[in-house]
Amino acid sequence: MNRKNIELMACKLVGRVSQGCGPNFHGFWTMSIYDTAWVSMVLKPDGSWLLPESFQFILDEEQASGGWKSYASDIDGIMNTLAATLAIKKHLDHGPHMEEAEAASLQHRVVQAVAHLENQLIAWDVEACVHVGFEILVPSLLSMLEEYGISLQFPGREALSALNKQKLKNFNPNILYGPKQATALHSLEAFVGKIDFTKVAHHKVSGSMLGSPSATAAYLSGIPDWDVEAENYLRDTIRLGGGKGKGGVPSAYPCGVFELTWVYSTLVTAGFSAASLGSENVALTVLFIEDLFKSQQGIIGFAPLMLGDADDTAKAVLTLNLLGRPTSAGKMLSYFSTKDGYLMTYLGERTQSFSANCNALEAALYAPDVQGTMYQISAITTFLCNSWWNGTVADKWARISQPLYPEYSTMLLAQSLVRLLHLWDVGVLSALPDDLVRHRVPIVLSQILNRTLLHIKKSQNLRGELCPEKVAYEILTLESLYSLPWLECVLPELDSALLIHRKALLLSKPSREKPPYVWIEKVTYGSETLSEAYYLAALYALPEHTAWTKKTKSIVPIEEKLVNQYSQFFLSVHGAARAHWEYQCSVLEASFFIPKLRSKRAEVFPLRRKFHDEYLHYIPATWVIVNNIRNLNLPTTLLWDMMVFSMWDFLADEYMESKVALLDTTELAAIKNFIDKTLVEGEDSHDLGEEMLCSEGGSSGLSQEDMGRATSNIEYDCICSTIAAYIRAVLGYPGICSASIYDQMQLRQELHAFLIAHITQIKDNSRISALSKVNGGTTFAEFRSSAPRLPFYTWTHTTGAEHISCPLSWVFYTCILRPRAYVRERKDRFQSVQQKYKSRDLCSHLAVMSRLYNDFGSIERDRREMNLNSIDFPDFHIENSLWNNSGHMGELGLTRLKADLLDLAQYERTCAKAAMLQLIEDLNAGMTGGGRKELETICRGIELFVGVTELYADMYVAKDLTNAAR
Repeated sequence: MNRKNIELMACKLVGRVSQGCGPNFHGFWTMSIYDTAWVSMVLKPDGSWLLPESFQFILDEEQASGGWKSYASDIDGIMNTLAATLAIKKHLDHGPHMEEAEAASLQHRVVQAVAHLENQLIAWDVEACVHVGFEILVPSLLSMLEEYGISLQFPGREALSALNKQKLKNFNPNILYGPKQATALHSLEAFVGKIDFTKVAHHKVSGSMLGSPSATAAYLSGIPDWDVEAENYLRDTIRLGGGKGKGGVPSAYPCGVFELTWVYSTLVTAGFSAASLGSENVALTVLFIEDLFKSQQGIIGFAPLMLGDADDTAKAVLTLNLLGRPTSAGKMLSYFSTKDGYLMTYLGERTQSFSANCNALEAALYAPDVQGTMYQISAITTFLCNSWWNGTVADKWARISQPLYPEYSTMLLAQSLVRLLHLWDVGVLSALPDDLVRHRVPIVLSQILNRTLLHIKKSQNLRGELCPEKVAYEILTLESLYSLPWLECVLPELDSALLIHRKALLLSKPSREKPPYVWIEKVTYGSETLSEAYYLAALYALPEHTAWTKKTKSIVPIEEKLVNQYSQFFLSVHGAARAHWEYQCSVLEASFFIPKLRSKRAEVFPLRRKFHDEYLHYIPATWVIVNNIRNLNLPTTLLWDMMVFSMWDFLADEYMESKVALLDTTELAAIKNFIDKTLVEGEDSHDLGEEMLCSEGGSSGLSQEDMGRATSNIEYDCICSTIAAYIRAVLGYPGICSASIYDQMQLRQELHAFLIAHITQIKDNSRISALSKVNGGTTFAEFRSSAPRLPFYTWTHTTGAEHISCPLSWVFYTCILRPRAYVRERKDRFQSVQQKYKSRDLCSHLAVMSRLYNDFGSIERDRREMNLNSIDFPDFHIENSLWNNSGHMGELGLTRLKADLLDLAQYERTCAKAAMLQLIEDLNAGMTGGGRKELETICRGIELFVGVTELYADMYVAKDLTNAAR
């Protein structure tokens, strides 16, 4: 399709939505069974039904299952079926002249609907629901049905009641009776029997209650005197609301400002000029919006005279600025601002909207007073980045179809952050916090790029199932990212993805009859005009080529050749089944964590001169690669926390081998005593204060004289201070306090085991060194012929496993693996005895696997540094043929030992995978209703940890990452 044809289609679209500037607005939303059911229940004063065609619409839409459609989420089907069932019961109750067969048929529908509802309600995750007013609408519908003898009990009812009480705790009917509009007017049907409807008549706008057909129907049914204006509104909604007079109504009508501003801003942002959209249309729109701003003091809603909201106001501000009419964003930013700086969509709402804040940010960034709103811009950007990092992007206006991948909000966020970065680059926003611009924003943009590209790749074989509007979102997302200065090495893949998606879009042009359900109201809905606008914008938009200054280019912490070097390494290690660009993108994303990680390098352990800490480049990449390539999309905060902890793993190991290992036997015993005193004798205390951590004494088997000598050593004091700092850092890490007491105690115990295992390993290494000296430093033959302290199997499952830090990392990980959006109480991460056991079994297999793979990769270093390695145990030396007559092992013998070691490691790897599946299966068993999203995050989190542990195992085979001990 050529650009001229696209422009003609866009001009026609704009002409249609420009009707929103006039009184006879034609709606383009999909029909709502929920709202239609309420409309069908209105009785005229003479006792006849006002709109029987609406009831027939409801009957025609019933599904074979006995319920009504779940457009895009569970709550849609629940709301639709509750309201439709209530409508049928009312018709049965008010149908004295109904034929017996018809009554029997309707009663049968009720029985089927109730059975369907029971199944839906059992599976409903109440706490994850974000739809408008559900916490007051569903309880109200349940109460109304109970009046007809239908009582529905389900697992989430208690949680629903709690939300209902929270929502209504400050509710006073006088709020509705007063002069100001309130959001509750839109859900007026929830207050049937609870308020005096005659006292809200003054809130009507063109006959409607805040543009809601269901609220208006409840109002008309609840007043003693007939309201012709409200009746005409309902009739107009059936005729003009998008249902073509067949009885159905949308969730809201009219919504001219919403559709007008969304369409214009989408098209102009994509590159359409005002001229291409029709000068007459543009002039009419500009005049209409400017008049609204004047008459409504700079705050507008989804239709004229409706309650103002941040979302529609932001789109209106943006539209005027894009069309060349400078308009300030200051009034919007101050009016809807919260104490934390982000914006509410409506004043007094319970949950914030991510997409509304994206729209507000974009509007502010295009406004002429952008520098004057720097504080608000910084606060909103911080809120958006924090939401993304914490995995709390639960938008209330646009449906999220995948975990942490909300296509619509992702597109808005990408467009806003790229615009922000551009203004910062040219000096307009130079006062923004450095950490925000140089660290958090680039990471978010890199993750958006990765998730979009990987989702496109994943969906290439699902063309028939793709949603055209969401395809358009992804195209516009990539177009906005295209100009970023650090993407040169992956531009070919960007070009390929854009080409693939545009072809898919052309093959699946959205039908104006069936727009996708992607928007959230009381139930999910779709919009013909918005769907077509995004379709045209995606086909028309071209990549921008921004001339970035050195300031922005310097944000990138890694050169392109290093990106290729590291990505090639991970490609070879992780498997050639994945494309090279996937690793390039992940390494790029990971690189933005490196400066921040390096800044934390010396917070716990001292720096070592002449050591470059190469693992700092690998640690972020391991977590990012597994998260991306497995499409886990786990919160950035979780990745960052584990990057820090992984760095501590390396540093603790390095510190124990380079510093603690130099102590003599008496000093080592004193260090062990200090660790015991801190982590075992202080077990009942959860206050890790300086006094407890630096205390001395306790039973160590040392005489008072030896203890005094050891503890008077300056080096001993330094080591104790460092170990104490490490213990404080681990047990006091942000997020640990949210874990249960049981999980915190597990962490304390594993930290103790980890440190003591290092002491034990140091002693074993000393024995190796002593035996080597006896034999001239040439062979470990004496060790293999002597009796080791523990059998090999026992050692790998105790000291060997604990020393590798996997058990400690796992327990730490499970303490922080609790989605921030769903933290309600400090409960054990794994609650049943089966889950606890299987969790530890999984950890055990991973730890032994890591020990074996690590030993495989460090054989040469261990031999140089005289460290105990798995192959030193007698179990590997049953065959004397591995050794020559002089007691030396040849290359052939070493190869055989390594093969045996690798075989055991792969066995443990297989066991770990089986244990992971068993644990996840146990977690899923019997899970219904509330907590489903939290459980999904936990299961994906388990897969991430296992995947990263396996990746490190593969890396051990390819490269020894640990700094030399000395």
